[in-house]
Amino acid sequence: MGNSFFKEKKYVQAIECYSRSIALQPSAVSYANRAMAYIKIRRFKEAEADCTEAIGFDDRYVKAYSRRSTSRKELGDFLGAVSDAEFALRLEPENKELKEQYIHAKALCEKMMNVKPDEKKIPVPIEELRATSNINGSSDAKAHHMYKEESSLHPSPMPREQYPKHDEGAGKNGKVVFSAEAVAASIAAARAATQAKLTAPNNFYEFEAVWKGFTSNPLQQAELLKVIKPSTLPHMFKDNLSPKLLGEILRALELLFPENASHAVDILESLTLSKRFGITAMCLSSKEKKELQRLWEEVFSVSQFDEEKMHVLDRLRPKFLV
Repeated sequence: MGNSFFKEKKYVQAIECYSRSIALQPSAVSYANRAMAYIKIRRFKEAEADCTEAIGFDDRYVKAYSRRSTSRKELGDFLGAVSDAEFALRLEPENKELKEQYIHAKALCEKMMNVKPDEKKIPVPIEELRATSNINGSSDAKAHHMYKEESSLHPSPMPREQYPKHDEGAGKNGKVVFSAEAVAASIAAARAATQAKLTAPNNFYEFEAVWKGFTSNPLQQAELLKVIKPSTLPHMFKDNLSPKLLGEILRALELLFPENASHAVDILESLTLSKRFGITAMCLSSKEKKELQRLWEEVFSVSQFDEEKMHVLDRLRPKFLV
């Protein structure tokens, strides 16, 4: 029924049908179909999310990568668009439409990033690549497991008994006033609850699923970074470190200072080893660059480090264009 509505260009009705199908029996196909309908009505964030869900069910489903590439291009995530188009083409190297999509996405990315275009090399087919495993030796197919059990990775809300007790009486304008001790205790409790449930992701799709779930809570994002071994980040991110994600990570790193400052510096160093990091850093928005300047001068540089870590920070600074 959903496909019939889609052919009739009744995309809203098609989305409703695909949604019912997903509720009854979710699959890569149903998510990818709904993503295509979302693309038709220019709801690209929803389309991107559905494609990611589809990949969670089948990490070799070409249409999901192709449609996510389209969505990310429209959302301004040009590096992500190229990465998805490239992987889709590796899966089907003879597909002319995918080849055109990859070349177009790459050219647009280079144009928007104001870099000199490279030769239009076509990715090596996936069958010709040496079989690679993720950081724990398991395949990306584990992303399905992560999505199915995503709720277990997201810390439960803080129990009501851990809410900070407010001081008796009201503050200015009748607002409740919390004591500094109560606030500190509640933050510590939240951190403990968060860290107890988090485990290091095995690949980028697992990382992305958890990270996006913490979008409104930088504290939880910082706790996620704490459980990740910094040296695994380049392999985990591959080509997926977008300017937006880099900015979010840098803001979360501030929360690791001063207690986990050394770990934060190790993460900064590992980020620079990610593919195309130089281009990614160049593409930070002016607002993000100002924020990075502030972080470096007011947080990173004033923390107490041993001589070795200070040397690392000095060496990293030009790489972040600060």
